[in-house]
Amino acid sequence: MQVGEAVNIPPEQSAEPNAAVSRTGLSPLQETRMLVCSNRWYSVCFQRPSFYEDGLFFYPQRESGENSKKRGLNMNNMTEIRWHGRGGQGAKTASLLLADAAFLSGKYVQSFPEYGPERSGAPITAYNRISEQRCPIHSNIYEPDYVVVVDETLLESVDVTAGLKPDGAIVINSAKSAEQLRPLLRGYPGRVFTIDAGAISHKHLGAYFPNTPMLAAIVAVSRCVEPEDFLRDMESSYRHKFANKPQVVQGNLDCLAEAMREVKE
Repeated sequence: MQVGEAVNIPPEQSAEPNAAVSRTGLSPLQETRMLVCSNRWYSVCFQRPSFYEDGLFFYPQRESGENSKKRGLNMNNMTEIRWHGRGGQGAKTASLLLADAAFLSGKYVQSFPEYGPERSGAPITAYNRISEQRCPIHSNIYEPDYVVVVDETLLESVDVTAGLKPDGAIVINSAKSAEQLRPLLRGYPGRVFTIDAGAISHKHLGAYFPNTPMLAAIVAVSRCVEPEDFLRDMESSYRHKFANKPQVVQGNLDCLAEAMREVKE
């Protein structure tokens, strides 16, 4: 398939009949945020008009490094993050907020969830791609650079390190040390970070909201966004989101700042 070739996703593989975007068929969209459906995956994409200069979304597929080279994609400047949590803990929301912050810093982003049974407490997965250039890949992330575990009980039932790059890192919400948790990571040889997100959220927010500290922790570990830019953009986002509840803004900002200091290897 050549760049610029229109792709028609078969109806049985798409929840919407007209999922493809063609250079000749549609004019560039003006929205900076849109919901993209491909192969039953919904990706919240923060788009610039220049994203559409090639005229399409590629058919969703797993992208190998060799195929990426053939298509001229530079994957070296892309950061891929996988989130593991349980329904109701805010892993998907944290993924969206990270995409927001990265987009405001001038990067191309993707954020999309994967659900099991839709009930509170069920395991869920969410994903981020953050890149310096347009990324036409719309598939699961099979070999992430970083993994975030919002609920440490998942370590016993889910292979959270599956595909995780040895030179990457995993960030776990736990009061335990990295060495105490390493036996549960199925031989993963890379860096392990921990943070007691529950204690930090209780301290600043008065309740268990682990996604806020975990969001700050992955920024501190991955540097996918400069920490100073991240905190500034999150303050702006919170002041807009909580315009009718300004009293909660400072607590969230304090929660982020402490999490960035407290995440430990």
